[in-house]
Amino acid sequence: MSQNSLRTLPNFTWEDWLKFKDPSEKWGLADFAVKDVSFDCDVEGLITSFEHWFINYACKSKSFYSNKLIGCDTHNLPEHFEIPLKLAWLTRVYFTVGYKYPMGLFWFPRELNERWIIHPGGGRQKVVKMFSSDDDKVEFLTFNTDGKRIPFKELFVKKDKFDKWTKDILQADYMINWVAEKGTVIPHCLFESGKNNEHCKEPCERLLEILHKYHISVNGETVSPLGNAPMNITTDGSIESKLRAYMLLPFFELYDESILAKYQIQFIT
Repeated sequence: MSQNSLRTLPNFTWEDWLKFKDPSEKWGLADFAVKDVSFDCDVEGLITSFEHWFINYACKSKSFYSNKLIGCDTHNLPEHFEIPLKLAWLTRVYFTVGYKYPMGLFWFPRELNERWIIHPGGGRQKVVKMFSSDDDKVEFLTFNTDGKRIPFKELFVKKDKFDKWTKDILQADYMINWVAEKGTVIPHCLFESGKNNEHCKEPCERLLEILHKYHISVNGETVSPLGNAPMNITTDGSIESKLRAYMLLPFFELYDESILAKYQIQFIT
């Protein structure tokens, strides 16, 4: 059980929140530069997850794990299995239609490292961090804990306005978890997007096909020896570039050359 779930307030309502929070605390849409937000993106850990996938799951048949993605939640699957598939899917969405729902953001005050923390949005934030520049602007559904002064684009004080925005603009259902944190109650909004396992099925099948077909190396170093046809992935040599290449790998043939060139990545077959 997550730490947030332990602090989630059952039977809490929007009206309760308005009474409890400080009048200076607001919730609404705001733009932030990537450099001004704390992103949870463990590059080395994510690379390990991909390479664990290459070694432990590529030897299975195409149907062995993709069938497990039907009718189940991803939390029932091994962590190293889910993460690469989810990131591959979210990367593909990022470069095609973009993210429909804003990630959540809240100010985390009164710590040695005061910062803006993203939640919900655990997978999306990793993609944004890896493929955005520091000055790129991202829209968040933001809560300014302790009345942190920021320029909001739009505020949601009344529930009716929020309902209208989610219905007319996002065309989505939602659920709010009211979480006790830092002497206040922070809204964490989850938008309906279907089960992750439904989105992971295609990257699972594509990644299995690629790993069965290719003997894959990164800058000349073998990372997956299962296939026969050679594939050398060239990067700029950084671990960040290696992770980007892994995130692009399941759909590598579908990405425009301009995207690969921007990040100095080539898939040479």
